Amino acid sequence: MLRRLGVFAAGFTLDTAEAVCSEQGLVEARMPDVLSSLVAKSLVVAETTSRAQARYRLLETIRDYALSKLDAASEAARLRDRQLNLFLARAEVARDACGRLHALLTH
Repeated sequence: MLRRLGVFAAGFTLDTAEAVCSEQGLVEARMPDVLSSLVAKSLVVAETTSRAQARYRLLETIRDYALSKLDAASEAARLRDRQLNLFLARAEVARDACGRLHALLTH
């Protein structure tokens, strides 16, 4: 899990980590426990101030290590593609919602 989290340059939420990182034995149901364990070991930083949902991030040195392990496991390209597809899908949903709102406001 730690190496897979290396794909997130600007932090992540639990649902984003589940969508991008869960597979091959690391199922979504276990993600909260695994993430909590990484936070307890100070490998992941949890930021929960004034947000409805906690955000997480890796310290830069930990992220560099995770990325090197991700590259060594030949998972980097696949996980980056999953991340890109997730954010593209979210952007399309937001675009569609904005289009519907615009149509309501202009008619």
